[in-house]
Parts: sequence; C-alpha cells; structure tokens
Amino acid sequence: MTNNIIKGIVFFVIVILLLFSDKVYSQLTENKDFTNQKMITYILDDEDFLWIATDAGLVKMNKKTRERIFYNQENIGLPENHIRSLAKDKTGNLWITTANKGICKFDGQKCENYNAENSGLRNNQYCYSIIIDNNDNVWVGSLFYLNKFDGNNWQSWTTPRSEIDAVWVINDMKTDGEGVLWLGGQSASTGFYFARFTGT
Repeated sequence: MTNNIIKGIVFFVIVILLLFSDKVYSQLTENKDFTNQKMITYILDDEDFLWIATDAGLVKMNKKTRERIFYNQENIGLPENHIRSLAKDKTGNLWITTANKGICKFDGQKCENYNAENSGLRNNQYCYSIIIDNNDNVWVGSLFYLNKFDGNNWQSWTTPRSEIDAVWVINDMKTDGEGVLWLGGQSASTGFYFARFTGT
C-alpha cells in the first residue's frame, strides 16, 4: 500500500512539472524579458553588443551592463516581428530576414524593407538564412530560391525541386576559405540536405 502511495505522489509531481515546465524555465532563465517569452532564433555577436533575433522582434543587448533595447514593427518599421536570421555588412548595417515578409536593412534608426513586390527578391516566405560575403554581397536563402543582392542588382537561382519534392528551404549558408557557398536546409520528401553552390 505504501509503495502505491509513493508511486502516486511521484506520478503527480511529474505531471505537475510537465504541465508547468515552460513557466519554471522562463523564470529561471529570465527569458520573460526577451520580447514576451518568444523563441530566440539567432544571436549575432557585435563586439560590445549582442543582436538577438526572436519571434517577437529584435533585441540589442549590452554584454557588460545587460541593458536591452527592443525593436519591432512599431518602432523601427520591421517588415514583421518573426525574425529568423541576422548579418552585418561592412558599413555597419544589420540585415534581417523574416518568416513571411522578406528581409530588411536596419541602419540603427529605421528599416529599409525588401520583398517580392518592391525588389528582385523572388519570394517573401521562409527567408531563414542570410550572409554577407567578402565582396559585401547579401545572400538570402528563402523558400524555392537562393537570392543575391550586390547593393544595386538582384540575382536568383531556383533550388532543385520537382512535383514530388516541392519544398526546399535554405536554413543556413556559409562561405568557406575559397569563397565557395555551402547551403544547408530541408526538403519536403528527403528531409535535410547539404549542397555546394556551383554558380548555376
């Protein structure tokens, strides 16, 4: 009888912990201060500061003082608050990708937005990845397309897909020491993929 009572108490405690684990976690990590407990999607180290992309906007945090400044659609004109990735160009502009509304360039005061309607960006959806290469070209991975912006002109390449494998999303990109672009992401039927961009 005693064993059954102990088992019952243990089961009850486990259920309570599972039900309220997100609240306990957020209190322990002070995640509640990061734009209403939303998911952190990317962190960019910028000397004395961290730029933190979240599902509810952008956070700039001073590494020493932990002081935070919050940016969103309302105060700087982000295309949307669902931010996915960040990159910084040579002139100090922060490039920001979003889940559904394209990308933007943030100069520290306001955003200049780029989307399929006002630029050569081919798709507004799933702009998950962005990098700046050594020539200051902006590379954006989105649903169906790899996009390149040199500051004046856009180029786009279609990701390999068929009727069976209709969705390719570029989740991350990196250039190696020789300047070769590598892509990592996911597709609808084959799961994760890893590819070398050859220029075509």
